Amino acid sequence: MLIYIPVVTALAIKLFLLYQYRTSWITSAVSKTFLGLLVLQTIASVIEIASLYYGSSPTLPFFSALLLKIYYVTLFWLLAFLLQISMLIAYQELNRKGGIAVYVIATMMTAVMLFTDWLVVDARSIGYTVTRVPGDFYSIVPIYGLALSLFAIGVCIYGYRILENQFERLRCMYLLISVCSLTAPILVSLMLMSLGYEVNAAVILPIGITLFLITLSYALGNDRLYDIRMWIPFTQAFRLDMARHKEFFVHYDGSEMLAKERRTLHEKRYLIRALSMANGNQKKAAERLGISESAISVKKKQHGI
Repeated sequence: MLIYIPVVTALAIKLFLLYQYRTSWITSAVSKTFLGLLVLQTIASVIEIASLYYGSSPTLPFFSALLLKIYYVTLFWLLAFLLQISMLIAYQELNRKGGIAVYVIATMMTAVMLFTDWLVVDARSIGYTVTRVPGDFYSIVPIYGLALSLFAIGVCIYGYRILENQFERLRCMYLLISVCSLTAPILVSLMLMSLGYEVNAAVILPIGITLFLITLSYALGNDRLYDIRMWIPFTQAFRLDMARHKEFFVHYDGSEMLAKERRTLHEKRYLIRALSMANGNQKKAAERLGISESAISVKKKQHGI
């Protein structure tokens, strides 16, 4: 039963992030991509639990190979979304030129995985879970994973070096940390497989992917998704956070030493958080911030929310 702990914990965290992000009223391209990534990884966690359950039985169900192939597809799109987010945050020009190509490649990998036996032929039990029976061209899978991971790392490093805005550079740094936390378990899995060990990624990847999602949500974080203290009513952290929201909206007179871009960033974050906590109710959000409901509407349009 202990082997289920990392997978079930990862699923619980993903569901929490998915719920918070789904109700956060964020509509940017980066956030939509991250939401799609969260959905895919929630599906992957369910498949991981199924692989642990069926892997302990002497005979695998007929659909085990299909489940394993779908799991690989979720990883293909995880890496595609990761690279897309990296380009959106760190290198917009590259995203305009090559963003579509990333999805075309992921679509091709998906088609080959689902409709041929070139990459994965079947699934087999290794006692506690299931693993793949590699096809003739399985080597394409680790090459794809390594190529997109290293490309995403390179984009983050390049963006951190060329961006002048300190907040964008900070996002690149957190994004780089999240990519490395994801790439490390993938490299470990591939290394162990290349040495002949029977390894299933469902045991190793959940930890790395969950750390990746938490760090990435902070990198994107307009509404402090994983800072749980800010979401618990009647706590001191909650009261202080809401007091800062109200003070920012009501008492800001333009004379403080906040740059315009920083003020815009903070205002958008506070607005999104207030709307999220009010489940989209503009009247309640306005009451939290101490401004009128019409001002909420105006600011939503200004920030593209």
